[in-house]
Order: sequence, then structure tokens, then C-alpha cells
Amino acid sequence: MTKPGWGAVVQGEPTDLEGWVDNLKEPFDPWVEIHGDQTVLRSAAFDELTSGDDVRDRAVALIERLNGIVALSQNAGPLRFGNSIVKFGQNGRMDCTMFLVGASAARGKARGVGVSIGPDGHPIPQLPQPSEVQRWAVRKRRRLV
Repeated sequence: MTKPGWGAVVQGEPTDLEGWVDNLKEPFDPWVEIHGDQTVLRSAAFDELTSGDDVRDRAVALIERLNGIVALSQNAGPLRFGNSIVKFGQNGRMDCTMFLVGASAARGKARGVGVSIGPDGHPIPQLPQPSEVQRWAVRKRRRLV
């Protein structure tokens, strides 16, 4: 049965995950457990914490430290925090909390077309013009030649 407490999901290349599983075993701290398709880093250092945010922060720091140690010891590549923490209950229940990470950017663009209307109410024909990009490209080309 899994001990109650906190864990942090780690992700990485399968061979690098194997290095952690092979080298971080219970009853020593820290250790790694496999739960379904998730590799979960466990540590007594997480269990003294009361909030998921604190667990995430401590897990990220521990993962960074372990990456260096495992790289030196096992020539393994780095793992990363898998954006989830797990709370293991007394009854063996797993409650998972996911964190949304990353930056968000939004871009928008509006275009308009101007049409000149003559006194008769009909559009006045416009001569085709190169676009701004085309004009700039021609200037740049002239400078390069």
C-alpha cells in the first residue's frame, strides 16, 4: 500500500525515467513510484507541506537538484515537473492536482479596404498598387545590388 503524503509527477525520456526508477527506491528518500502511466517523485520533504503550491515549488527545486545528481551518476538526461502533484490519502486514494503553465499570447488583426465613391454613387476605379511589403522588398533589393 502506498504511504500517505504528497508526490510530484515527473516526465522525460523513457530511458531517463528508468534511471530515476532504478536509483530512487524506497525506503530511502527521495524515491520514485509508478502509478499507472505516471512516474511520481515522493519525498518526506513534501509531506510536511500543506498546500499544493508549496509542494509544486519544492518539487521543482528537488527535480532540478536530482537532475544534476542523476546526470553525474548515471549519465541520464533531465526530467521535468509534469505539471501535476498527487495527494495520497490514508485509504490509498490518489487526488491529482494539475497546474496550468506557460505563457499565453493573443494577437489580432483587422483589415479594411477604403473605397472612394464618385458623385454617381459608384466606386471610383483604383489602379493596382504594390503592397507595403512589396515596396519594402524592392527597396531592400536595390540596396543589396
